[in-house]
Amino acid sequence: MIIEEGGFGSEALYRIAGQTRYDTSFKIAGAMKELLGKEKFDSIIIASGKNFPDALAGSYLASVKSAPILMTNGNNVATLKEYIFKLKNKKIAVVGVGISNLPLIRLLAAEGCDVTACDKRSEEELGALYAELGDMGVKFKLGEGYICDLDFDIIFRT
Repeated sequence: MIIEEGGFGSEALYRIAGQTRYDTSFKIAGAMKELLGKEKFDSIIIASGKNFPDALAGSYLASVKSAPILMTNGNNVATLKEYIFKLKNKKIAVVGVGISNLPLIRLLAAEGCDVTACDKRSEEELGALYAELGDMGVKFKLGEGYICDLDFDIIFRT
């Protein structure tokens, strides 16, 4: 991290960079912990690094929650697991049981997290996927009201 004088007003300018956008997102998370004086975050926003609107859409929630946005490409799962380990005592919702969220749902469930998959589709429409995820311990909130009254500690949406 490079700290420079100047920036906006009297604030210092922080430049944080990694070898890739994924590495940079984890370095930013580390710097945020240091600047905020935290050992761990209460919330983490995970977004696809392959499609920039995912991270952009999560930026408001990240700001409100003082949470980092961790970008993933599906190959940096080991680093992600370090963060997920800290989520085990949280109630987690994943909105949308689509192709971009399935690896996340499976990873969280495999790590023993309390995961609820929220989707507009019914059990019948999800078919074999409903059975697979259910066998992994995933709970479901399905149907038209799937995004109403989301009472969770952490909500992931891509």
